[in-house]
Amino acid sequence: MDTREQDVQQRWCALFIVLAIAVNWSGLCIPILGPDAAVYASIAKTMVQQHNYLELFVHGHDWLDTRLGKLLLSPRRTAKIHR
Repeated sequence: MDTREQDVQQRWCALFIVLAIAVNWSGLCIPILGPDAAVYASIAKTMVQQHNYLELFVHGHDWLDTRLGKLLLSPRRTAKIHR
């Protein structure tokens, strides 16, 4: 290989590295897990502690029959948490 081919190869390699860094950097601000994982863990913990596997409770309130579930996982609240 002569120096011209090596120079072109190094430029392509540098471009690829810069592009890879830019793509990885852009993904750092994207949340992977939302706040709903903690809510579901709390539901499971309550089920095990109370030995009640038929009713779902979160923070002492029924998860299925109230608006608490919709309130905890609303898009507005989720956006506030991720800021």
